[in-house]
Amino acid sequence: MLSSTLTFRMKTKAWLTVQEKLVGAGYPHRTKEQLKKKWEDIASSTKAKYAQKRKTGGGAIEWTTIDEQVTDILGKDNRTLTSIPGGIDSGATTSVQCAVDNTTVTP
Repeated sequence: MLSSTLTFRMKTKAWLTVQEKLVGAGYPHRTKEQLKKKWEDIASSTKAKYAQKRKTGGGAIEWTTIDEQVTDILGKDNRTLTSIPGGIDSGATTSVQCAVDNTTVTP
């Protein structure tokens, strides 16, 4: 079992790796906190669209390639997408596929 300290260190290392890869690919410098916040915002937006898409069968939802990538990263069967009645959104993931150079980062 992983301790919370080890998990925190692994996640910090993963965000720093993402940061390094983005900077190396020529993207503007962002702190790991800024990157994490951006991911949380994008994932939250996608989760809301996914929930709406499931309720309406798609309808007029503007589903983007970013939304598709986020659902691929989270996994379409992930409970953060499929919802647990009365549950909360933890945003937990086990690994992330880096779109910059197609490597996998595991927190």
